Amino acid sequence: MFMSLGFFLSWRLKCISAGWFWGVAIATRLLLLFMYPGDDIWRYLWEGHIQTLGLSPYHFAPEAAELVPYRTDWWSLINHRDTSAIYPPVTQWGFRVLAMITPSVWLFKLAFALADLGICWGLSRRFGYQRTLVYAWNPLILYSFAGGGHYDSWFLLPLVCAWLVFDYSVLGRLGRGVSEVERGEQQNPVPSKKYQKKYQKKWGLSAFLLGISIAAKWISLPALGFLLWQALRQRISLKRWGLILLCAVLPMLITAIPFCSAESCPLVPVSSGFVSYGRSAELVPHFVKFIWPVSFRENWLYAFPLGLSVLWLLGRSRTFLQFIETYLIALLLLSPIIHAWYFTWLVPFAVASQNLGTRLVSMSAFVYFVLQHRIALDGPWQLTATERVILWCPFILGWLWSVWKNKADISY
Repeated sequence: MFMSLGFFLSWRLKCISAGWFWGVAIATRLLLLFMYPGDDIWRYLWEGHIQTLGLSPYHFAPEAAELVPYRTDWWSLINHRDTSAIYPPVTQWGFRVLAMITPSVWLFKLAFALADLGICWGLSRRFGYQRTLVYAWNPLILYSFAGGGHYDSWFLLPLVCAWLVFDYSVLGRLGRGVSEVERGEQQNPVPSKKYQKKYQKKWGLSAFLLGISIAAKWISLPALGFLLWQALRQRISLKRWGLILLCAVLPMLITAIPFCSAESCPLVPVSSGFVSYGRSAELVPHFVKFIWPVSFRENWLYAFPLGLSVLWLLGRSRTFLQFIETYLIALLLLSPIIHAWYFTWLVPFAVASQNLGTRLVSMSAFVYFVLQHRIALDGPWQLTATERVILWCPFILGWLWSVWKNKADISY
């Protein structure tokens, strides 16, 4: 509540110096490095640890008999010990590098916090210190990376860079101003050959950064569809379109090779019960199960409405920001598995859009942690109706208000 109060009051600041911006951003993260982490970090340490022994986390779950001799003092703290690795290969390489130094909670959290500060730097360079406070002083961001030790900053950093390169380096060179890029007003002008030759490197860089993000966390994948579709709309030649696709695919191909063979490439544990029917603080699936009980055990069903949402957004979106922010909102609303730190995915884009729903859920999402207390007392892993309202209503109402305001405001 103390952090949330400071965050709320920061919305009233009209300007802020670099000293205050970075002083608070760095000091709060340093303090939270010493906080007890979330339970995901023990899996990060374990998967990095066994890689240093020449073993693949995709082929062996933590409780596998083959790994018994390698168990550590903190092995019992690993969650979902019957499930092999679910994190993509770029992330696994990151865990391996850190574990080669030392499998330390403090070191892993520091690596996540540095990526987090990299996002602060990129956003502040583009949008200024005052607007970037939405991210840099955000209590959910502070907890999730430096405090809880969740690795999501690793996939957010290249995703944010891909967005900034695409929206403000590529489309901006079509003769549009920055405000027009954000609005997506101009109707898809056809670039000249001179433009295509001069700026194809920017397309490739954006695709490569997006490829790194996908290879760190799978949820960035639909953004590649947007990038490729925009390339077709810009009438870029098939050769250059193929090069853009290759740039995006390379990070996954290069980093996945050591974990795959001619017989198998088990990068996603589809047989896992957690992946198949795990639930946690969800919204839409929570209500659907009362109407259609079979959906409670079949998480894959929600891929269909999400896919339709992505197709609709491909036709409607003119900028990376428009696509990625609305896609992530749809993903969170439809996802059967929701953890508080998932809302951090939206926060960098709220720096540009100033989405009120994202700002509000950055405080209301902490209701999620009653689940941790409840399960410690052998209670149910289930939010009450009141807790679900407190978590989700500020997000939905704030988002709808921002949509209405932006449509009503002619300057948007």
